[in-house]
Amino acid sequence: MGKLSTFYFLGQRENGECASGEIFASDEENARQQLRRQGIRTALVRQETAIRLGRGKIRCLEKKWDEAKLVAFTHQLAVLLRSGLPLVRSLQILERQEINPSAKAVLASMASGLIAGHSFHGILHSYPQIFDSTYCQMVEAGDCAGDLGSALENIVEFRSRMLRTKRRTVSALFYPFTVLAVAFVTILFLSIHVIPKFEAMLTAGGSGQRLPAITRGMIAMSAFLRGHMLSLLLGIFAAVAAVSYFLRTIRGQIFFGRIALAMPFLGKLFLMQNLVIFLQTFGLLLKHAAPFTDALLLAADSIPNLAMKKYFRRLADRVRGGELLADLLAHSPYMLPFIHGLMAVGEETGRLSPMLLQASDALSEELNGALERATAMVQPILVLILAAVVATIAAAMFLPMTQMLQLSNF
Repeated sequence: MGKLSTFYFLGQRENGECASGEIFASDEENARQQLRRQGIRTALVRQETAIRLGRGKIRCLEKKWDEAKLVAFTHQLAVLLRSGLPLVRSLQILERQEINPSAKAVLASMASGLIAGHSFHGILHSYPQIFDSTYCQMVEAGDCAGDLGSALENIVEFRSRMLRTKRRTVSALFYPFTVLAVAFVTILFLSIHVIPKFEAMLTAGGSGQRLPAITRGMIAMSAFLRGHMLSLLLGIFAAVAAVSYFLRTIRGQIFFGRIALAMPFLGKLFLMQNLVIFLQTFGLLLKHAAPFTDALLLAADSIPNLAMKKYFRRLADRVRGGELLADLLAHSPYMLPFIHGLMAVGEETGRLSPMLLQASDALSEELNGALERATAMVQPILVLILAAVVATIAAAMFLPMTQMLQLSNF
């Protein structure tokens, strides 16, 4: 037997736990064989240089990728495959350029799995925190059809559109919440630090005149906030903690999901956003020859709103029992009439997949237009609200000063 060397490894056990450390072997292949016998799927095996991440700690291979990173990876892999490179070579190229150690380990493990003879979609199923069921199903369909590049391009188009819609939604909601938060902090600062000094000045003036109602109200609010600040902060903290805990439960997510969909105006935007994801996912899975009920179930699982997800999963079970999807959606609270019409025609004519994709495109455009109109409408409303707040504070401060000036003239 040749001289044994020390190899450092990073991998995962069969139960999904991370495994890392060192092993003595004659070469890298011998090290991998020993690890396989121990039930460890390796991603990185290196001699002499330890794979240490952060402050000497080893992170888990299966760290979740954000949506932008997943889209970038899929796009780059599709481009490499379209250029004629083999899949293993493409993954190795992506691994070499990757700077994130955890992602680098995942890519190395995927390339090693392909070399060992595993299918690509089978390898993706090993990383459920990174590649969801819809992603794996579409890759499996493209892989079996011998056109993995097209499947990856469809995933990129779908995920990119969803990412843009999500960013528009967040952007549309960020502005009003930011303005309201600034207004709240400003009022709080004035109530605690400015109004007490103003009240002292009025008291020192000793005019004896009854203050205007708006001024008395502002002074009373300031006194209440200063006297109960600790209780208010503790109450807010407790409420936030309780809501956060409730949101981590299935019941809480369903509850707030129903509230979001029932909100005036915003509820329709949330409904449209979830429907776009459902329709696009369902249409692409059918396009890649996924079984109808499986595609419907995966599309239901892709819906972010848990109340809608639960509803469509129940529909999938009834469709599996022989009922028509169009009939079930006819009076659904989570379906728009024109979308239902397109789906009914598609189901009758056997062209459901293109109808779903057309409906998704149309609904996505309508959602983007609604977000733009909402943003344009909210901005002047917020300006008016802020102007009203400033005018109220100014009136509360200047009215008594005006009374004092009038009295001094007599």
